[in-house]
Formats: sequence, structure tokens, C-alpha cells
Amino acid sequence: MRTSIMVRANEAEPKRDWQVIRPILAWLCACWASALSVFVPILASWIFNQIGAGVVWDATDISQFVGEVVSVSLMGAGLIAIFTAIPTLFLVLLLRATGAPRGWSDLIAGSVLGAALSVVVLFQSLMMSPAQVALFASLGAVGGLTYWLAAGRPRSQEASGTGA
Repeated sequence: MRTSIMVRANEAEPKRDWQVIRPILAWLCACWASALSVFVPILASWIFNQIGAGVVWDATDISQFVGEVVSVSLMGAGLIAIFTAIPTLFLVLLLRATGAPRGWSDLIAGSVLGAALSVVVLFQSLMMSPAQVALFASLGAVGGLTYWLAAGRPRSQEASGTGA
């Protein structure tokens, strides 16, 4: 009887660890998705210009280019992670305390954080146009959506069996 209790206690331990690690990994994925949202359109434009100019790419050029995209976007994700670590923690705690539903709240939190950081971190609050702030808000929204998808979408009460 005692061994079955010990087995059950040990089975619960990895699940609790995953509940701590999963949101952190989801936040890092969100940082990377936001960084990719910046770099991919710029790089796609450059590729189309190269193709339009008649530049022919071979497999080596493509693999080198993909490696550069990944490395540059990871550096951008690192910067985003540095600037959003503490504000994200406080924003998530605030949203959880208010009982805001997941999904939209993650998307809106990312947008608010992106817009706020565009003004605060870039130190150009007086020079930034509303379009630039909206661009950073949309990058934050991509991060918020990625977080929601990576952290796991909560099931409805009917699907989990706790509803009426």
C-alpha cells in the first residue's frame, strides 16, 4: 500500500515541473515569434529584389541564408526577452488576478506590452508616430497569440466535464 502512494506522489512531480516550465518555454517562443515577425517581411522583400535582379541561388546560398535568418531572429528574441521579462510577469499576474479569460487577454497583453515597450525602450515617445506604435503593438499581438498557443489553450468547462 505504501509503495502505491509513493508511486502516485512521484507521478505527480513531473506534471508540476511541466506546469512551471511550459509557460516559460511558451514565453520564449512568443519572443522568437515577435522577432521573426520583424525580420521575415524585411528578408522576404530582399529575396524578391534579388530574384528580380536575376540572382540565382544554389543550395549553399539558401542554407547560409536560413542560418542567418535563424541567428538574427534569435538575437532579436533575446533582446525582446530581456526587455519583457519583468513587465510580462507583472502583466500576467495582473490578468490572472482579474480573472480575465485566456486567449484574448494573452493577445491584448502582448499588444499592450509591445506598444508600451516601443515608447519606453526606444526612447522616442515624442517622435514615434501612431503607425509605429501600432506596428509594435501588432508584433506584441503575434507574441501574445504564440504564447496562448504554446502555453496550451484552456478547455471549456463543458469539454473538461466541470460544466453544468
